[in-house]
Parts: sequence; C-alpha cells; structure tokens
Amino acid sequence: MARAQIATQVFVYALILMVVALIAVIGIRGVQNLLHKQCLVSIQSFKTELAKAIYETRDIGEARVFEARMPCGYTAICFMDRDYSSGVPPYQKPFVLENSNANNIFLIKYPQPIRADAVEPFNVSRIDLNQRYLCLSVSSGVLRIKLEGMGRQGTRISQY
Repeated sequence: MARAQIATQVFVYALILMVVALIAVIGIRGVQNLLHKQCLVSIQSFKTELAKAIYETRDIGEARVFEARMPCGYTAICFMDRDYSSGVPPYQKPFVLENSNANNIFLIKYPQPIRADAVEPFNVSRIDLNQRYLCLSVSSGVLRIKLEGMGRQGTRISQY
C-alpha cells in the first residue's frame, strides 16, 4: 500500500510542476506583450508631443525649449530639412532617402550602423534647420531642443 501512495505522490508532484510551469510561461508572455504595448504607446506619445510643440512654435518670434523623455530604447534623433540644398551624409542614405519624401524626423535606436528595424520615421509640420540634417545623440534619455518660430519657413530646430 505504501508503494502505491509513493507512485501516486510522484504523479501529483509532476502534474503540479507542469501546471506551475505553464502558468509561468503564460505570465511571462503576458508581461512581454504588455511591455511591447507600453513601448508603442510611449513612441506615439513622444511623436504627438513633439509634433504639437513644433506646430505651436511656428509663429515668428516664438521660442521654447522642448524637453521629453526618449521612448523605449531610442538613443538618437535626426531632423531633416527637405528645403535645404546640401547633400545627405553617407551613413544616413539607407533610411533618409527612402523616407525623405514623407518624413522629416527619425528616431534611431542605435546611432551606427543604422538598420531599418532600428529607425522610427515620422513627419511633422514644416521644420527649418541651418543645415540639411541635424542628428542628436541622447545619452541621458531626455531630449532637449530649442524651437524657434520662423513663420512660413516653419519651426527652426537647434541643439539646446
């Protein structure tokens, strides 16, 4: 009788271990999914805040400092002035030229080498730079830029 109880207990322990492992796997997947969705929300929130700040600072004489936390893992940002006549630097060609017709701001996860899956391009209202592009590395996790209204030319963006 004692041997049958031991065999039954081993089966019960194995079954409990399988249930605990299944719950752990489901929980880990749920947390990963939640973190991914949080990342998507922070990217969209950053884009909205930046676009709103640029749009609201377009009038001549207006100026402000825009400060925001960079979204999930992005360490650099590039601005592109489509109206500037100079060339694009070679390391930016893979993503800038491909997206330059529709986008003028690029969030970058890794400054170099740039891969397509590490870039989040988007478009805001007209921007004005003193050059064709302005790339800023954000090591502290907080982006700080100076925005100046230039009227029809758009909003001038410079490093703060």
